[in-house]
Amino acid sequence: MWVTNGLLTGPEDCPDGGAGVTKLTPDGFPLSPPYGFTGGGTEGAGSGITIDQTGNVWIGNKRGGSVSLLTPEGSPISPEGTGYRANGNTSRVEGTIADYDGNIWLVNNKRSDECPGCGNSLILFPGGDPDNAVTFVYPGTDTLDEPYGIALDLEGDMWITNSAGNTVTVIDPLGNPVFQTQPGSSGISTPKGLAVDSIGNVWIANLSGAEGSGSGSVTLLDPFGENAPGSPYRGGGIEGPWSIAVDGDDNVWAADFTGGALVNLCGVRADNCPRGLTTGDTISPAGGYDGGGALRHITSIAIDQAGNVWAANNVNDLGACGKMSETGCRQASTECEGDGVVVFFGIAAPVDAPLIGPPRQP
Repeated sequence: MWVTNGLLTGPEDCPDGGAGVTKLTPDGFPLSPPYGFTGGGTEGAGSGITIDQTGNVWIGNKRGGSVSLLTPEGSPISPEGTGYRANGNTSRVEGTIADYDGNIWLVNNKRSDECPGCGNSLILFPGGDPDNAVTFVYPGTDTLDEPYGIALDLEGDMWITNSAGNTVTVIDPLGNPVFQTQPGSSGISTPKGLAVDSIGNVWIANLSGAEGSGSGSVTLLDPFGENAPGSPYRGGGIEGPWSIAVDGDDNVWAADFTGGALVNLCGVRADNCPRGLTTGDTISPAGGYDGGGALRHITSIAIDQAGNVWAANNVNDLGACGKMSETGCRQASTECEGDGVVVFFGIAAPVDAPLIGPPRQP
């Protein structure tokens, strides 16, 4: 398991600095140094991490404004100190995926002071080659509006959540917009992560409102972008989901940031669900799985080849975050920042890895 570390926790975090990327064995034993692998320009990674067909690891650096590339052993391939910058067009990189042809796609979420024109864009490394990077921007449109998550469908099109626009945009492999949902339709509100199932349906985590508001939901769209009956889904522990994963049986797992729980929903193949449940019904207990209190405010989740579900504790206590030191820098502490991952062994249907496109059984 590869985990991005967005913040180096210490007595003072000024300016925001990032630790590296942690590599763990299937039972959680660390294979990386204490602060993770930090070479190749790795600095303050966001949610953007993907493994390509060769096993190399691509990392979107939200704070560093770059993209890093590591070998399966953690050795840097990208330039030390800078990473790849796509001809100066990278900014706050979030969602990162590999496609069926070995291309790497990334979304730039927001503009940064260093690159004020870089936000709201899509970047392509054709064939995994950063030297020939292509940046897609859509001036005068809301095609991308603080994009966050990106997922690949069966046709090779990319589905992208717009966290500020409350929409989802579909873009073809040539970078052309295919269609976009209407703002706020299908219950889409502050969408973060999303995932495509094996049939081509798209599941979207709606954090909704302000972080921690507790009014989130999960939206299900068919392959043509139409809202499914009963969608968006609420209740059963869904308060403010951040990310989504689909397992090998097409059942759905939502990482609930607000409620600090893992919620399991019946997917579109209801024959793989407990008797009497249908699409969107909750399989997990009321309130979801909390790991015996081990889960906090979780963001990314992933399912491995053994059906283990991994969840990232991004924040421990929202109330402890945002404090300022005497120097005017944000005070970092373990009271605020999350400090671990939680694994639920064998709870889901296994998924083949690396995950490229919709899930496949091993």
